[in-house]
Amino acid sequence: GNAVLWKPSELAPGVSRLIYDLLQECGLGQCVQMVVGGVEQGEAVVEAACDKYVLVGGVETGRRVLSRLGRLLKPAVAELSGADPMVV
Repeated sequence: GNAVLWKPSELAPGVSRLIYDLLQECGLGQCVQMVVGGVEQGEAVVEAACDKYVLVGGVETGRRVLSRLGRLLKPAVAELSGADPMVV
């Protein structure tokens, strides 16, 4: 089946961990993996062998990530409002 490699915002690690733990409790442990960290971890995710990328974040980071994905010819979808929904 389909699998998800999730790299959440490093600005909200507690909420991200809670969501991940809930997904695990729901039996999605084999389908969802989470990468925790900042820029280095984000760059590693971009280099990973994923079939499609979905990016939610700020414009500047989105510009860099999408530029790299374009050079690698990897499909991507982006929502770049810059408003982090996980930071309250």
